[in-house]
Amino acid sequence: MCCLHQEQKECIVSRLASPAARGVHGIWEADELFRCPLVGIGLTFTEQKRLLKTMSLPPVEPTPFELHELFVNAASTENPLSRKVSQLLRRKYEREAAPLREVDEETFLARWKTAFADGQYAAFLWAAATRGDLSDDARRTLYSAVHMTMHGAAEERMLLRQRLAELERKNAQQANRIRTLKERETSLRDEMSRLEEARRIQAQENVALRDERNRLRADLEAFYEASPALWELRGPELEAENATLRDSLETISKRFAAQQELVQSLLKQNRASFDDGLLMDSGSCCDRACDESCPSFDLCRKRVLIVGGVERMEPLYREFIEGGGGVLDYHNGSLQSGARQLERSLRRADIILCPVNCNSHGACIKVKNLAKKHKKTFYMLPNGSLSTISRLLGGATEGESA
Repeated sequence: MCCLHQEQKECIVSRLASPAARGVHGIWEADELFRCPLVGIGLTFTEQKRLLKTMSLPPVEPTPFELHELFVNAASTENPLSRKVSQLLRRKYEREAAPLREVDEETFLARWKTAFADGQYAAFLWAAATRGDLSDDARRTLYSAVHMTMHGAAEERMLLRQRLAELERKNAQQANRIRTLKERETSLRDEMSRLEEARRIQAQENVALRDERNRLRADLEAFYEASPALWELRGPELEAENATLRDSLETISKRFAAQQELVQSLLKQNRASFDDGLLMDSGSCCDRACDESCPSFDLCRKRVLIVGGVERMEPLYREFIEGGGGVLDYHNGSLQSGARQLERSLRRADIILCPVNCNSHGACIKVKNLAKKHKKTFYMLPNGSLSTISRLLGGATEGESA
């Protein structure tokens, strides 16, 4: 669409008042009112550039408006460019436009309305510009429709640009969201890889535990095979023995509870007879040098490490050993998070006690190997009861017990 100056508006008004009534051979002879629409609608931007290249002009790259303005100005006179434009318009639209020049004005306007509604009216513009017998009202009708369509196209183009800018803004937001989601996806993939590695390690540990269980089961079966007498105890006799053992366990549990109360009372009494500060400073547990006549001779100034045992009985272990003048180190026997701590405790201990019924096979082997490595006295106890520990530390047991 070109912008009309005041002179052009006056020219349009004069042309509307006095239409040409003669034959037209080129666009320079066509109705001036339709030259601008013919160039803008009848020729594409690509066709205009191609025609301009055939004129052997200096190479330039005009803007769309400058190109349109050049062709409209050239169409006002006969020249090489206007003749090429006319040839191209006739080649594109003459076959359809020729019959339109033969019909009456009313029929022409009726067909124009249909073609205009369908958006196929470029040939009608060429026919209207070259027939020269249309009335002022008919010419005004055609021109106003095309002119307002060009305004509407500009408005629509403006709205489309606004819509495009909005879509580009939303696209940028969506791109940011996609980038954020990709970063989250990468983070989740890394976390998934870490969890998969942890699962793989856990699966390996499970396989190792199953192998250990199967090995222990095979060892147990081999033990039964090597001891037929023990194997024969299985069945009804074993059930009867289990029942007897359960009854004995219940009786022992009651006695153990009573002994615990007694031990608590005795420990409170014994605690009053020892001065910890004097023990640490003078190397004695009583008011004289510690010798075999001392009631705490076996524990005096000795550090005892108990690995495993019954964890809830740790306070009882501590009261018993420290009440006898010794120092207690306690380790729960777990190797998953305390193997290094176990070795540190074992290295500074004088006596190591390891109840086999309260530790895993691996923990027992670990204690035994570390004790031999650091040349420490150790005892593998059948259980972690206080009476068992008391008998061991209070008796005359010497050497190692494997």
